[in-house]
Amino acid sequence: MRKNINRLTEKRMANRKFWKNEEKILKVFYEGDNYASAEEVAKRAGVARSTFYRHHRAVRMIIPDYRRYILLRHRKLIRRLVRNSASIKVIYVRMIYSILLQKRFFEVLVKNGGRSIFIDMVMVVKPKIRRYARLSRNNEKMLSIYVVEVTELIYEWFKAGVKEENIEKLVENIIYLTDTIKIRLEGHSGLVSANFCAIMRVEKEKIWH
Repeated sequence: MRKNINRLTEKRMANRKFWKNEEKILKVFYEGDNYASAEEVAKRAGVARSTFYRHHRAVRMIIPDYRRYILLRHRKLIRRLVRNSASIKVIYVRMIYSILLQKRFFEVLVKNGGRSIFIDMVMVVKPKIRRYARLSRNNEKMLSIYVVEVTELIYEWFKAGVKEENIEKLVENIIYLTDTIKIRLEGHSGLVSANFCAIMRVEKEKIWH
């Protein structure tokens, strides 16, 4: 059995020709309905069928490919920032700008998976938040509430048009939630798990596998 390998590597996406062809595929996939075949997507994108297969193994893999590509880049970004002792504010500013700069990818992911991509991105930051707020493993439910709160802020900003002029206010609100985790959530963590798990379950069910 062939392994499920993502063909959207950073090296390939840095190639101008590869990126231009991927933009064509992305545009067709985003603007159209679910296509029955790779041939149909390739034809509408104006690329050869062999070109499509260099990018994706199948039409059904387009969304998972984008998701893995985005999360791979995000994890690398967060690891680098944490290694360089970046502040929580810098981490979130970089995260939000990465969403802005890759808006078309995120539009496809949100269209097909709701807020789940943002949940996964905030989850990557969770270990840093745990250290920043000096939370123990016993505060996992508290952190789960926080993940939902921050996800909702990012999702609402995205739905409102992904406007750069609103990023500063968005980050301010996220930092407020971060700085007040214990004050706001201590004693209320029993409310979390069911909500968090329900949101995760609903959003994950929307993703193509």
